[in-house]
Amino acid sequence: MNASELFGLAVALQVSPLTLLLPWPENADAEVEITAIGTMTAEQAWDWAMGFQPPALSDADPVGDLQRFPLDSLPPWARPLLNTISINATEDQWKKLAEAGYVKEGD
Repeated sequence: MNASELFGLAVALQVSPLTLLLPWPENADAEVEITAIGTMTAEQAWDWAMGFQPPALSDADPVGDLQRFPLDSLPPWARPLLNTISINATEDQWKKLAEAGYVKEGD
């Protein structure tokens, strides 16, 4: 299936194209396999696909990763939408941020 066919099917089914691309487990913390990334929770996969957060954070600049990813995931004309999106880190990402000294435990 090419991109045009994917979009056509999404239109016919009246769903987002992401609905056809991502797994639909029964709960958000179910482990899913994403090609080229590996295993993550369904929630992490959907957050990544929707441009809310990167699938992983770097050791060098994890806070920057969280801030840049939503911006880099949108074309310039759509970036004002970021005012309505909250950037959320997973529990594991918060631990990594705390270990690196960017935030305090419990923030």
